[in-house]
Formats: sequence, structure tokens, C-alpha cells
Amino acid sequence: MKNRKYIWIACMAAMLAAASFIQNTLCHGGDAPQLPSDLRDAIGDAGEQSPAFGALEEFSEGKSEETPISSSTEPAKPVLKAPGGASASEAEAADDPLAVRSKLQAVFDGGADMSALTERPPAAAQNLRPSKSLPAEPAALKAGATDFTPPMPSDRGTLVLIQIDGLSYNRLMEAISKGRAKNIAEMVRNGGFSVSTFFCGIPTVTMSVQSQIFFGRILPGNDWFSKSKNSEVGGAVIEKDVPAEEGLLYGGRVFLSELSGGGGEGVNVRVWMDEDIEKHGTFFSIAKQLWQGIPYLLSSGRFPLITFWKDWRQMKKDFATQGYETEKDKDAPLYVSMLSNFAAIVATEGIRKAIRDNVPSVYTDFSGYDEKAHYYGFSSEEAFGELDKIDENLRRIMKTAKQHGARVFVFSDHGQTPSETFIGKFGKKPQEVLDEFGRDADAGYKDGSLVFAPVYSMGNIYVRNTTGHLGAAEIEKRHPGLIAKLANHAGVGAVIARKENDIVLASRNGRAVISGGAISAVDGENPLAQYLDERMNLNILSVQITNYMRLEESGDLVILAPYENGKTLDYNLNYTLISEHGGVGGEQMHPFIIYDPRVITMDPETFIDARQLNVIFKSLLKR
Repeated sequence: MKNRKYIWIACMAAMLAAASFIQNTLCHGGDAPQLPSDLRDAIGDAGEQSPAFGALEEFSEGKSEETPISSSTEPAKPVLKAPGGASASEAEAADDPLAVRSKLQAVFDGGADMSALTERPPAAAQNLRPSKSLPAEPAALKAGATDFTPPMPSDRGTLVLIQIDGLSYNRLMEAISKGRAKNIAEMVRNGGFSVSTFFCGIPTVTMSVQSQIFFGRILPGNDWFSKSKNSEVGGAVIEKDVPAEEGLLYGGRVFLSELSGGGGEGVNVRVWMDEDIEKHGTFFSIAKQLWQGIPYLLSSGRFPLITFWKDWRQMKKDFATQGYETEKDKDAPLYVSMLSNFAAIVATEGIRKAIRDNVPSVYTDFSGYDEKAHYYGFSSEEAFGELDKIDENLRRIMKTAKQHGARVFVFSDHGQTPSETFIGKFGKKPQEVLDEFGRDADAGYKDGSLVFAPVYSMGNIYVRNTTGHLGAAEIEKRHPGLIAKLANHAGVGAVIARKENDIVLASRNGRAVISGGAISAVDGENPLAQYLDERMNLNILSVQITNYMRLEESGDLVILAPYENGKTLDYNLNYTLISEHGGVGGEQMHPFIIYDPRVITMDPETFIDARQLNVIFKSLLKR
């Protein structure tokens, strides 16, 4: 898993070289263009290779929890119908919305008390009926509107799911206000589409959100520590545990994605590439991606060699100036340039062909904006330039979608929040700090007995050589003062632990208890207060934390990075990023969704997390 980016670079480099040769030599009869020598060399190299608790008396009381809090990974499936008629759930909702709301508890992995959500109840099945009128859009989007009404989508048209990685609702609105993303702006201004923010849940990382959308399951991160295997585990394991037919994309196609979602065909799907490498080796995996991707490049007629070369050279120059020096940083300029200039074209043409072939569903994740925003900032010219490229690809997709009555949803998986690295701020790795705390509490402590698994702006801490989840009392017994030391560290915003059936939170200035999915007690400042904003309220965040702590694979302790003055901390060591996601605080929690209310009406702002999209999208599949 650690060499995945090298594989992606090699695949795209080979695809680029072969497609360019075919297009220019065979199709046009001319000489194949020659790349600059330093670029050829680079591609060749890439192919080879506060005093809040004191002694925490309250945490020490009671028995320790040695068994995990089980989570229901198979949410109940409400009776949903596509537009054209009302289901029994819809009829019931009209008479008693609260009854439906309580039944929808099963959709959210059982556990959190939904009756606590008085401010924002979860979306209910009554939303799955045709809309009689388009909802009002933000006034700013109406400026300069012209008459534009696309053909009515067919209720049997391909379900097209387009993800723009890392773009928050606020940054989308900013881009539109600056005249960027003109085709997306046209969709929401005059094309009959609605745009809304929603909650993706935690962790705010791509693989977990994809897993929620495809399988209805939350993952603890892109990867985590497995106690049973005593090693790191990657999120792709979800596809080994769940039959393909249970995936949202079963019978459909997927392009440029971390997970396949049960899809049977596609290109540049990381989980498939990893499987091919394990079974047949790297060469076979590269050759397979090359073979599958070239036809899409040829059919597009687009070979942006000059743009690719300029992007790659500029990023190399910028990274040298900004001091980005990790090994992954060094790979990024070539990788990101390949991704945004070639892989995105393959995905675009793949979607268009899927629509023409009338397959049930097709998905892609355009990740160029996310990659540039990480290194340049979420409102930077570089990031918005990538968004404009994605917007142009979307224009091509929409043209084909209108011709064939496809049903299109455009959304993001999460947003980003400005950040600085933990190691840059404190001069130590999080694992080193954790081991120091372990030695302070126990002279016989061996480094690594406590394992830190970063999820960018949050982290999981596991007690090695134990089973299940350890509760706060047992952790305090084994490592006295550990929770207090973590809570008082300037690089930690909140520590989350379990105490019997409750969840306890600690920070430098206060503590709180979550019971049944709702805050039941607060002493001092509420540790979660720093993470709240105009959209995220305490009830929603408490439920999201409860659901996360119910995951069997989440840590014995979970820490949230502090969120202060609009900025968070990044615990990862592989990349030098200035804009981040993974945990809570700021725009990382607020993605967007654009949908056609004639296809389905819904209230995305009531979602608890992205699993509600799984329910909605499945209701629209033509199976």
C-alpha cells in the first residue's frame, strides 16, 4: 500500500506515452512528439519505483470495558420508491413525521439516540417524491440568469455520480462568485438544479465517505491499526468483507476511485490495482491499466501534453520554494499533473460511454482540486484552476447526460480546513510524544506499546496486545495519567474515551459526557465547543462521535486536533500540507451536493453523515 502512488504514476506515464504514440503516429501519420529529457527521466524514475482532570478520578471509577461496542454495519433498509408514486413510508410520514424519524434510527448503524436531535432530525423517506416546484436558490446565483431548461431526465437513465474531492460548500460558492466553475454555476442558476451543504460524518476522508456511499458503512480512516493482525490495515479491506452485489455500483462502472463500490468495469480504481499487484505483480497491473485507459484517451481527442508539462514544472518549482521535502512531496508534482491532465480525461470519457451504454450507474472522483488545495490552499488560484478543469469535464458529461436522460448528482466527499503539521509545530512525531507519555507513566514501558494511527486532523490510539476496546478506567490503570497528559498537550483539542456505555471527552479546560448520543454533562468548557459553527451543532457532532466510537476498528482513545482561529493541526508524516481534513473543525465537515429535485427531493442539511446518500441513491437504481 505504501507504493501506490508510484504505481499510479507509472500507469499514467505508460498510458500517456502509448496513447500519444498511437494518436500522433498511427492516427495522424506524423512523428511522435518528444518529451523534454528531464521529464522523460522523471517518468522513468517514477516507473521503477489545562488542568482539566487531575488524576481523573471520575474516569477511574467503574469497571473497564474489554469488549468492543458493536456497531450495526447493516442498517435497515427503509421502503423507498423512485419518483412516480408514494411508498407506505411516505404516506405514514405525511401523518406522523416523528414516527418515521424514529424508525430511521436503523439507517444510522444503531446506537445514537435520534430523539436527542431536536434541532436537525435526519432526512426521512417522505422526501423521496417528485418536487412540484424548484426550491429557492441563493440570491447570488441568480445574477445574469438566462432561460435554460434541460430535458427531463428519464427515470430509467443512468445514475451518474460525480465527486469533486475536497471542495466544501463555501469554497464552491466563493468560486462561483469569482466567475469560476461556470458550468456548475449554470446548473444551479438556470439548469433547475439545487445546491446544498450536508454532513459527511467523521472521519472526513475520501475512503470512509466512499464506503458510506457505496456500502453504507463508516470506516475509521483510510487505514488503521488492527489489534488482531498487529499491523496496519488499509480501508480497501471493506471490499473483501462485503459481497460486490451489495455495493451501490454493482452492475455499473467506476473510474478514478479508491474503492470499486461493487462496480464490475472501470479504470484507475485503486483497490483493483492493489489486487492485481498482489496476484500478478506491478508490471501486469500497469499493463492492464494502460490497455483499459488508452481507448478513452483516444476517443476524447485530447492530449494536453503542454499543459501537463507546464503543471509539472511549476509544481516542482513551487515545492522547492516552499520547502516541501518529504518523499511523498517529491512524487506529488508528477502524480498530480498526471491525475488532473490525463486520468481525469479517461474518467470523463468513461462516464460518457457508460451513459451512452445505459448502464445502471457510474461514478468518478475528480481529485485535482483536493490535491492542489492541500499544497496551495483551498482558495488559491492553483486550486480554483483545477476546479475549472473539472468544470470543463463536467460540461462534456452533462451534454451527454441530457441527450440520454441520465440522472446526475455532483457532490464532494468533504471540505478542507487550513492547517499546519504537528511535527512542524512541535518538532516531534505524534508517536514519539505518545511514547514519552507512556514512559512517564511506567518505567517498564516499551516504545510502540501504544500505537498512534493518524487520520490527518484526528488520530486513533490503540493499546497493543489487547482485544476489544479498553475503557478509560482500564487505560488509566495500565497507563496512569495518560489521558490527562494528552488532554493538556497543546497539539490535542480533545481526547475521547469510553466509560461503560457512555463516551467521555477531555480537553485542557473541561470535560463532558455523551450518553445515548447526546451531551449529558459538562464540567468547565465543553471540549466540543471549539468545533461548532453556523452549521455544525452539538447534537449532530455528538451523534457522529458516538457512531465513530461504536466502530470495532476505532482506537481505544481517539484524539481530535485543536481547531483555533480557523486552523487545525495535521498529524500525518507523509505530506507537508497547508490545508487538511480528516477530523472536525471548519470547512472539512461541510461538503456540498448538487441534485435535480425533479429526480428526487431531499433535505441534505438534515443528514447525519454520508450513509443517507447510500439510501437515496439505491432508491434510484434501475434494478
